Amino acid sequence: MKTINLLMTLLVFTMLILSIRAQTTDTIGGTNGNDNNQAGRQCMNLITASASGTLQSIGINLYNNPSNIAVAIYSDTGGVPDALLGNSIGTAATTGWQDLTIPQAPSIVMGTSYFIGWVSDSSITHIYYNNGEDCYISGAATPYNNWQSTFHYTGQFGEVFNLRMTYEAASSTTTSTSTSTTTSTSTSTSTSTSSTISSITSSTISSTTSSTTSTVVPSPLTTIPVNQGRSAGIALLMFNFLNDVPYSMILIEVLVFMLALGATRRITYSITVTAFAALFLGLLSGDYSSAIILTVTAIPFMAWELFHRKH
Repeated sequence: MKTINLLMTLLVFTMLILSIRAQTTDTIGGTNGNDNNQAGRQCMNLITASASGTLQSIGINLYNNPSNIAVAIYSDTGGVPDALLGNSIGTAATTGWQDLTIPQAPSIVMGTSYFIGWVSDSSITHIYYNNGEDCYISGAATPYNNWQSTFHYTGQFGEVFNLRMTYEAASSTTTSTSTSTTTSTSTSTSTSTSSTISSITSSTISSTTSSTTSTVVPSPLTTIPVNQGRSAGIALLMFNFLNDVPYSMILIEVLVFMLALGATRRITYSITVTAFAALFLGLLSGDYSSAIILTVTAIPFMAWELFHRKH
């Protein structure tokens, strides 16, 4: 059973490390002015990707919202929009930033230029912009969000609308391989071919092929069994995955939790440290909603320890 628990833990951490992704947002334009466009005329501005990844959404900063809007992304050929890569569905507009999902999820390549743009079904929809490079416009489309497979522009003017594209940018990938065997119910022997991994179990995993023997001592009532701490960590992973917390923040939170648990063997102390780490990450990245979700995760763990103290 200890061997299975150890292998499951290593598998979870390996899969987590392999799937680390960071969310990247590139923004153009500004809020020096606001302007409208004729209903159904699609307007495209140039943007260059700062990283590689998969496009999730295109955002538009609206001055007012009397209409429906849609956004799209085109390839860049010779400085003009060319082939359609993806587009949103028509959506009721709201004032301020509005991010529309791109279901085709095209791949974005670092250093490559694209054209992102917008269209409205109303001529009185105003979008924030800065003066700058040309915005390429099409003829009036019917219906308004009927995007051309190849963009044909009929004119251009020097306004860069306040737009942004958000995508998941893949980070570095780490792999690990480990093996483990158990010799009896009271002792355990572990060997590993990967770099040393700090574990909250009583076994020692060495970076060279070796074997160690350790006696398992029952935990006192004020601490928690190792398998319960591991299960708590996995529950933490699943809760945050379901709430769309960025993977990089989840990884940092889990590592903090496991290190604190390994040092103190107390969930309460570990959660306190983890909650502060989550708040710090949220304040640092500006992702306050994820910070709140990570911090609220402390509640079931508090209940977990209180339950096991009474039982």
